[in-house]
Amino acid sequence: MPESKIRKSVDDKRKRTESAKAAASSGRTTGRSSGATPRKTGADSAGRTAKRVSRRIEAESRPQGRRWVLPAAIVLAVLGIAWGVAYFVNDKLIPGEHALGKWNILIGAGAVLVAALLYLALRPRIGTPYAAGSRRWVAPAFIGVGLLGVAWLIVYYVAGSSIPFMAALGNWNILIGMGAMAAAFVIATLWK
Repeated sequence: MPESKIRKSVDDKRKRTESAKAAASSGRTTGRSSGATPRKTGADSAGRTAKRVSRRIEAESRPQGRRWVLPAAIVLAVLGIAWGVAYFVNDKLIPGEHALGKWNILIGAGAVLVAALLYLALRPRIGTPYAAGSRRWVAPAFIGVGLLGVAWLIVYYVAGSSIPFMAALGNWNILIGMGAMAAAFVIATLWK
């Protein structure tokens, strides 16, 4: 059942419960004497059902575990940026960084890319349940394909001549990288 229908039925039941309570507090009774024990009415059971449904909705909307994902992604991204900055400032700050040469740019960008993908893939899901045929895949696919195109271009400019298949492709590498970024924007148009 879609969440909007659940929420509507919960609201309807809550209104019925409140009107029943108001009627009971105003002195109206359902044909019983004042000394009789109150009988459970349909509104009372509807109120309990509404509470159960609202507790279930709240439980489903809470993030489930994986609270470590965001801090881990932030730390990895900061380390990647720090690696790249250290290379540009003074490549002898970190032992062994000088020997890697321009691969340091790829290491830093790769760490940031992995951090973004880690967060997108493993983040806790918060919010409403998705309907059948939803397009949850669009955002991760858009970001993944776009970053793949950027990474392809970075690798080509940094070390394209030393990678055999990239050297053989020559300037076609630019078309591949730009094509992946264009494909990412085409994927983004599928968002609902």
